[in-house]
Amino acid sequence: MKQGGIVQTCIVIARGVLNSRDLRRKMMMQQVIMLVLAIALGTWLIDDWLDDGPVRFLVFWGGVGLFVVMLCLFCIYDMLKAWKEEVDEDKKNY
Repeated sequence: MKQGGIVQTCIVIARGVLNSRDLRRKMMMQQVIMLVLAIALGTWLIDDWLDDGPVRFLVFWGGVGLFVVMLCLFCIYDMLKAWKEEVDEDKKNY
């Protein structure tokens, strides 16, 4: 598959996710579950391994922190998009 084909496919999928409220909410729920699992993994299962080196610790928890930031941005986008959809619906009804 061509490089441009992969990029175009990713763009189409992203647009589909961003435009569908149900799909956005489903993806956010999946991301919250993954985040809780990552926190549980780092807290209870691999905590000794993470304590062995500061680089491991920083990389793992930095990745979790980055995931939290991305999830928060996705939630803010969903909130603004839902707000815009409701405002557009109200304008259509007048």
